[in-house]
Amino acid sequence: KVGSSNIIVKNTCGFDSIVQILAAACIYDKFKETVDIATTDTFKFIKSFVQLGPTKKIYKTRAEILKNVTYFLQDTLDIVTIDALSNIVNLCEYIFPENYSYIEICTCQTCHNIKIVKKCILPVNEEILNKYGYAKIVDAIEEGKVLKFRCSKYNEECFMSVSYSVQLFIESSITT
Repeated sequence: KVGSSNIIVKNTCGFDSIVQILAAACIYDKFKETVDIATTDTFKFIKSFVQLGPTKKIYKTRAEILKNVTYFLQDTLDIVTIDALSNIVNLCEYIFPENYSYIEICTCQTCHNIKIVKKCILPVNEEILNKYGYAKIVDAIEEGKVLKFRCSKYNEECFMSVSYSVQLFIESSITT
């Protein structure tokens, strides 16, 4: 029960995996500092999870976070069911809406139309990572840019500037 709602939460493996990975990353001082000063609900949750472990309060907070993702909600008369079944990439986009890994600003040189793309998950070129490992992560990020945007009005390639956040979530299926 969260507030006045009876809630059933299921398929939380993806969410729990993200939380456990990021909680484990708190052994690194720089990342822990990022989590400690973060103001988003998910990072506050991770901080509490690191401090308290899996408690009743933690499970209620997890339900509250997942309840905010309307995509997961299935309402009936007296029970709210939260089905968090999703892939990790989409789940990160849902639970870290304010935590962008990168922002692309695309500007058409002809009409000066501007398109801003904010993403939580940063695509990388996995072939570079397979061949050289994470020592070449910067190259893998540069080569992982998915699209060169074109102006919808003039069909010309747009000038693109990219800024990166202090934390990067990357999509990778690299196994070693």
